[in-house]
Parts: sequence; structure tokens; C-alpha cells
Amino acid sequence: MASKNYENKKQETTEIVTYVRTIDDVKTVIGHAKLDSGELRPLTQVLYMGESTPDYRLLELTPEVAQALREGSELVFRGKRDDRAVLCTSDATFEAKEAETSNSLLLIPGLKFPAEIPAADGSDRILERKEIVGVFYEYIELRKSTPRLGRLRSLLVPYAGPELERDDDTTQSFTTESLLESGGAQMSREELDVALRELTAFQVDGTRKELIYLQSIQYH
Repeated sequence: MASKNYENKKQETTEIVTYVRTIDDVKTVIGHAKLDSGELRPLTQVLYMGESTPDYRLLELTPEVAQALREGSELVFRGKRDDRAVLCTSDATFEAKEAETSNSLLLIPGLKFPAEIPAADGSDRILERKEIVGVFYEYIELRKSTPRLGRLRSLLVPYAGPELERDDDTTQSFTTESLLESGGAQMSREELDVALRELTAFQVDGTRKELIYLQSIQYH
């Protein structure tokens, strides 16, 4: 008897999971809500949970970041493994921080907004199936930040003149590109150019192209 009850419950569960909403179901809901279907847009989007949920992360888009995406401009995360990551456009830096939301956020590819759906014209109602591929309670929040110059200053090689240079110096050297690619400079390319000018840094041509900055000279 217990086995039979289990099979019945299993069958009921399967029926609920595989149930497909029909136009009659939608009309019934509209009636219960006391709405006039003639005043509603003729498209109903029915949501279903997808069979798999890809490992996506939601990223907040500030106006600057959204514009960079539209223009196809540079957009890159920078930082070392133990750093707090920053997101950089070609000319701005944003601190990236994980934030929680009290409401669940659904990721639904192809979902249409009201402005994309024609107004009611007396035609029959249409159903479209939309699949939920992700449910999120966290997202990456972006806050515009100023460049961090402490590490940059520590990476540059002090320079007091050619007479003090040593051929056997093993100090690690950097170019502008390697500073950006290594995560040593957590800032945008434009901000790095400005910071290097402020630090009176310049590039030396030779066997090693390195960024160095002028060391203040004290006269006695």
C-alpha cells in the first residue's frame, strides 16, 4: 500500500513539473484578476525553469560601463589574486564589490518588455515560452574609485642619473603594458598615463625598457 501511494505521489509530481500552460489557462487568470483582455497586449510570456543553470555572475552597469560596452571599448578586471578587484574602462576605474539583493533576480534570455510588444489589435492571444536560466541573490556592484598610486610608486625603479645605473641590477622592471597586464597598476590606461606623468616617470630605451621615476636630489 505504501509503495502504491509513493508511485501516485511521484506521478503527481511529474505532472506538475511537466505541465504546460495553455491559452485557456491565461484567459482564466485574466478573468480571475478582473482585467479586460482587450486592454492587454496580445502576447503572454510563460516562464519555465531551465534544465541547467550556467555559472553566470550579474554585473551592475553604471552609465560609463554601459557606454563602453556599446562602443566596444576596453573593459577589463585588474588586480592580483589577493587584491580587491577593480573594473577598468579605457579612462575610468570602478571598485567591484559583491552585494546582496532582497529580491531574487531572474535571468531570462529573449524576454520582451512592453515597449517591444505591439498593442492589442483584436487578434488572438499568443503564448511564448521563456526559459529561466539563472536565479540570483547577489550581484557585483560597481563604485567609481580613484587610482591607487602606492603600489605603482613601489614598482617603479628610482633613478638618480646614468652614473648610478648598474648592469647587474636584478630589480624587476616594467613597461606600461606589463604594469597593466600584471595587475600591478589597478587603474585604467588613461589614468595610468596621468599617474606616470605626475610621478615624473619615463621610459628608458636600451636592453631593458623600463619605467623609472626621477628621485629627488638633495643639495648639501
